[in-house]
Amino acid sequence: MSSEEEEIHYSRKYNDDVYEYRHVHVPMKLAEKFPNRVMTEKEWRGFGIQQSPGWVHYMIHGPERHVLLFRRPLPKEVPENNAGSTNNAEEETSKNNAEKDAEKDASESNAGSEAPTFLRNRFRYL
Repeated sequence: MSSEEEEIHYSRKYNDDVYEYRHVHVPMKLAEKFPNRVMTEKEWRGFGIQQSPGWVHYMIHGPERHVLLFRRPLPKEVPENNAGSTNNAEEETSKNNAEKDAEKDASESNAGSEAPTFLRNRFRYL
């Protein structure tokens, strides 16, 4: 048996609208040890399969038990108005605080205003 037949091979990733997929080819002798069900991450890692976090063994293809089928959810898209922002909640809080400070400053500066009564009744001071 050649060393190529004894190695684990990882396919390129492919996807649909919901998931990213890949399949992993393992040696036939190793596949004989697999349970007759999908494996947990701990189980497939125990057989020497190495992938980044998030991959789930989701299907068994009976005729080719040496090919494991994996998938993981695609990352959620960031709305366009949030695209370049690193921390939107922090930015929004900062913006709200700045607006409140500006309103407070404006009301304090107008509190002692000596505008004539007819102007104070007709115009709203900001």
